Amino acid sequence: MSKGSIATVIIAVALILIGGIIFVISMFGVGFNFKELSTDKYEEKTFTFTDNIDTIEIETTIDVIEFKKISGSENKVVYYENKDYRQEINVSGKTLSITHKKNTSFSFFSVNFESPSITLYLTESDYDKLKIETDTGDVTIPADFSFDDINISGDTSDIECAAAVKNDIEIKTSTGHITVKDIDCKNITLSASTGNIDLTDAEASSDVKLKASTGRITVNNANCRNFECKTSTGNISLTSLIADKEMNIDTDTGRVTFDGCDADEIYVKTDTGNVKGTLLSSKVFIARSDTGDIDVPDSITGGRCEIKTDTGNIEISIK
Repeated sequence: MSKGSIATVIIAVALILIGGIIFVISMFGVGFNFKELSTDKYEEKTFTFTDNIDTIEIETTIDVIEFKKISGSENKVVYYENKDYRQEINVSGKTLSITHKKNTSFSFFSVNFESPSITLYLTESDYDKLKIETDTGDVTIPADFSFDDINISGDTSDIECAAAVKNDIEIKTSTGHITVKDIDCKNITLSASTGNIDLTDAEASSDVKLKASTGRITVNNANCRNFECKTSTGNISLTSLIADKEMNIDTDTGRVTFDGCDADEIYVKTDTGNVKGTLLSSKVFIARSDTGDIDVPDSITGGRCEIKTDTGNIEISIK
């Protein structure tokens, strides 16, 4: 290596060290709070209204979305904006609409480590429809509210819902987790790719459909007419799940575990995943595994229970 090349390397290393020292000193000065390094901070704003609404529609990107029940006659939406991130909020008819408005102007240098939020302070509890579309913002809906229908979609958003639903609830995410509890409705449809799905204390007069790719699916204390569950590599854990008619479960390498579950007819299909656990009533078992072990009751009464796997083990008993 020539002397000029060596000098260049030394200068480059020195600049990197100096930059690192400056960064550490800067972070120390702000208590290692990255938000303090934001070049375009958010400003809190409030939108108020007294109109009676029955529909809430939200379309945003990074905002954390929360709902809070309040007393009084004035509703309000507390949100955050900066010059690059705007919200458009209005009430038209009986619909509250919140929409992220993109800034088309060019910003040469803008850094922001803050997470904006949208908080809805509402005086009423019952609404017809809730529709939310978001990218990375988390969504939390407490038990203080009820809706006829809920439809939520997000990418990396974590979504928690404890609100009452009269008809249908449908939630879809990519990598975000879905948590639904204390719900009594007609249909439940939850879908996540790599995120987990947790369903607890649920009553569905019609169907429950759960789908995940690599995320796990957990159900605790649920009743429905038909139950459908599908994963690729995610495990499926079912506790106190009762389906009046059919229970269909399909997974590739994920394990399937039953604990005190039942249905008129049960169908389970896996490739390498094991199937084990307890059911509540006798079944006519049809269990097949190419290389795995099989241990099921020899009962000849009850509904059909068909379990198929390639290399997984099958172990089922009656509780």
